[in-house]
Amino acid sequence: MEENLTLKRQISTGIILRNKPVLAFYSSRNRTLQNLPQLLRSNTWRRSLIKTLAQILSTTGLYKLLPLSSNGTKLIDCLNSVSNTPVSSCLMTWQGDTQRKRIYGYAYLGDSDKPVFVKYGEGEANANLFQNETDALKVINDGKYQFSTTHLITSKISKEESILVSECLPHTAKNIQPSTFQLPPELLALSTNKREITPSELSRQKWWSEYEKIARKAAPEFYKKTASTLKLTSSITTTTCHGDAGSENIFSADSGLLVIDWERYSSTAPLLTDPVGYWLGINHTLIANSPAIEASRIKQWANLKKYKTSDIIFALSYLISCNFRPAIQIAEKFVKNKA
Repeated sequence: MEENLTLKRQISTGIILRNKPVLAFYSSRNRTLQNLPQLLRSNTWRRSLIKTLAQILSTTGLYKLLPLSSNGTKLIDCLNSVSNTPVSSCLMTWQGDTQRKRIYGYAYLGDSDKPVFVKYGEGEANANLFQNETDALKVINDGKYQFSTTHLITSKISKEESILVSECLPHTAKNIQPSTFQLPPELLALSTNKREITPSELSRQKWWSEYEKIARKAAPEFYKKTASTLKLTSSITTTTCHGDAGSENIFSADSGLLVIDWERYSSTAPLLTDPVGYWLGINHTLIANSPAIEASRIKQWANLKKYKTSDIIFALSYLISCNFRPAIQIAEKFVKNKA
């Protein structure tokens, strides 16, 4: 059996589902598939892979081995261009939603037995997100905060294609299990970097134009409320934020709290962006089913925390600019709810 799983030099295989490639394994030498457990120590990666395999098992007959697609070849070539050591093997997957033009992978470089995490994307949108994460990874691990993130190894960012190579999560890392709606205090420390800006400065923020584009169509009443709130506001408190501080991106590790996925990082986000995003993330299923009820609940939560309504509105605006679905779903009900 093991002999049958051995991948000969320069042989690449993968799996397609409903005519779309979802998983591929590349090897430039005689590595075997028994290496895969080492690649699957990340909880996030394992969850994605298990979901993929579950889909395959539920659609018997719609999968087969195939040569590595052109998408996978692009990742390998790009990774080789930024690494001093050539790729010896890589397990990768890409989303069925091809609009994002994303590939994720775990790779071995050269003779190393320690895999790296690879994220590849095409286009300007991915370039902007990858630049955000690169900026974050360079500053978060400077010892200032009581949490850490994976270290950036190398990167390449351009409008054509971008790639980030970073450390893998330690195999002992586990997703935190939220017991309250309160953002972990270690992450709350990000909001100590406060800066007051004027409404005109806010409107010049790069994320604001994206918010307006989305909100005009997806949440028109909320958009009007934001505009009227701005007219009554002399200044807006901004701070550093993660931007996607859901529990799926927060891990408990031997070294303490470890936070990943900094694509929505900003040093000029509204004050309550991360606390509101965390609350929405925990309640995302309830919001999808009953947005009006959850709009009332988030107002009650905000009153309990003595948060200003305007700060909640601006935080929702930032999260909408990130296309964060729970924020879009709750926004209209939030401005209509009188609780």
